[in-house]
Amino acid sequence: MSNLTATERALFDLFNYQQNQLIEHYQQARAKADFAIQKLNQQCCRIFYPDTFRQYSGQLLEAANQMDEIRRRYDSLERDIADIQSVAHDRAEALREAKEKIAEARAKADKSKGRKAKTTRQPG
Repeated sequence: MSNLTATERALFDLFNYQQNQLIEHYQQARAKADFAIQKLNQQCCRIFYPDTFRQYSGQLLEAANQMDEIRRRYDSLERDIADIQSVAHDRAEALREAKEKIAEARAKADKSKGRKAKTTRQPG
């Protein structure tokens, strides 16, 4: 990393920051979904006592619908994470390619400087 220019380093740091933000957002959303599922499971366990089943059957149906919605959102988050990982991979590949191009340009510049230096040093 020490051979990166300030611009390259800034781009690399920005990439890492964005990737960390996306991961943190995903982890928070996943924790919320897990908590909601846990709460709904607790409610369902209380509802299944025979004497209260009829009383809470409407709430049970609502809870089941909420669990389905949470599962859909969770699945959507999983797809989003896969997309994020794909983008992160693409960005890493683009960064690698940019580094290669920069290295090639530096090599050309160094080679060009070397030729100029040879022609100016030699008596003509």
